[in-house]
Amino acid sequence: MNKIIDLYSANPGDSLIFELAIDEKGWILKYLELYQAAIDHMNVAIQFYPYNHFFHYLRGVCKSKLNLNREAILDFDRAIQISPRNTTHYFARGTCKFELERFEEAILDFDQSIQIDPNNIDALSLRGTCKHELKRFEEAISDFDKVIQIDPKSSYAFKGLGICKTELKRFEEAISDFDKAIRIDPKDCQTFRFKGYCKYELQRFQEALLDFDKVIQIDPYDSYSLRLKAACKSELRQFEDVFIDWEPQ
Repeated sequence: MNKIIDLYSANPGDSLIFELAIDEKGWILKYLELYQAAIDHMNVAIQFYPYNHFFHYLRGVCKSKLNLNREAILDFDRAIQISPRNTTHYFARGTCKFELERFEEAILDFDQSIQIDPNNIDALSLRGTCKHELKRFEEAISDFDKVIQIDPKSSYAFKGLGICKTELKRFEEAISDFDKAIRIDPKDCQTFRFKGYCKYELQRFQEALLDFDKVIQIDPYDSYSLRLKAACKSELRQFEDVFIDWEPQ
């Protein structure tokens, strides 16, 4: 591939072969997780082809992998200017804004992505999470419901539903959603933790202990679960076991 690039670099013109070779090398570097090398490569590529929106997009993706989210947003801005109907570009920019906790702005990008592709479950999922962060729980629930309509095996969406319903103190409904999430992904500590918390709030302490035990099996140093497990045992008058729970094996 380098030979192809070298062959055409002296006089690239509009060579499709040259452009494809540049593109392929950039993606290979990205998949090898050589992000800085990919960025350097795309810097040169963009000099040759400043209107190739995928080159700007790929450079932005690599910058986001290095947590250079503000710089990545500029690349996605340019990609969107060149190709304003590409759902992937809006989603990528929204994801960077999500990482920067600019949730309102991120929602606008996810809106654009979903408008172009209503079945974009990644955009729907992150838009739901943004709305949760903004305490717009009912709106978030609507987004997670849409994800499940498209992909009934999305553990992320079921967990999101459960978390929003927990915030709304709809604990029984939340437990049902967490159960569905666990059937899909039985190793997610956070889901067991929230499920246990719901049972604690419902004073189902013995059941809650089972969920906190699951968390601790996966992560013995989960202090939140250890603390709530101790609280459950205290409510059950199992005082002799309370301090043992603060000594992870």
